Amino acid sequence: MKTIGANNAAHLANTTHKIAHIVRIVRTDSTEKTITDHDADVVVSGKTYKSGGGYSASALSDSENFSPGNLEILGIFDSAEITESDIRAGLYNGADVYVSIVNWSSPSDGAIEQLYGKVGEITIKNGVYIAQLYDIKDLLSQSIGRIQSGVCDAILGDSRCGVNLATYTVSGSVTSFDSRSTFYDTARTEIDDYFAGGIVTWTSGLNNGLQMEIESNIQSTFQIHLSQPMPYDIAASDSYSMTPGCNHLLRMPGDALTEKTGDCKTKYDNVINFRGFPDIPGNDIIISGE
Repeated sequence: MKTIGANNAAHLANTTHKIAHIVRIVRTDSTEKTITDHDADVVVSGKTYKSGGGYSASALSDSENFSPGNLEILGIFDSAEITESDIRAGLYNGADVYVSIVNWSSPSDGAIEQLYGKVGEITIKNGVYIAQLYDIKDLLSQSIGRIQSGVCDAILGDSRCGVNLATYTVSGSVTSFDSRSTFYDTARTEIDDYFAGGIVTWTSGLNNGLQMEIESNIQSTFQIHLSQPMPYDIAASDSYSMTPGCNHLLRMPGDALTEKTGDCKTKYDNVINFRGFPDIPGNDIIISGE
């Protein structure tokens, strides 16, 4: 239940309002951003909510039942606050968001809480971002528990998987590059797609400390292609570390029941920790009635 102070209650009872949205975002790296849709900065409880990002909020959708509420935030990238490179680097994925309204002419009256939730999908177009915010009731709609599938549901390298990724991690430096998503290292000798689904972590250069999933690697050309462009340019001699991916399979499609040619066996020799159900009949068997 929301608590509204007497001054704010009296203001809302008027026919005209001086309302501004204020938003506090706590990123996954613990960096805090505070913004407002007012045309000037607003100071509330010692925090300054910046107005420079051309930010605006949609109407809040909420209900008294367990249906999740949601809100859209639209803003122009601002070098001092929310930047395109930070969004593309994933720093806002799953960030905590606190949305309130305040009487901008009397912010000392305090804020009225509207929504607490998480950043969902973010769309970027022509220098503008649109972020979907979902309140904590959205967590109630998420599936909890395991799903019986032929695919292993462990995360490569976690406690359920048991693979020590440190023994598979390689390091190197960029020899040349085509774009923010494609680079080459002539020292790489691994077979095609050995790193597919793995992670590259940059250890120098403009992307230092950032990570990206690897889409593919080609042995004959020494090419490494990322699933998404890095937020900053890749340069020759940038250093990195890489871990290979895993297809999370014990058997590949077409394997006989006695064959085990998935990564769990052939790449990691980790059959004992396979967390899938490879002997469950597939949809083709169920439909055929055999």
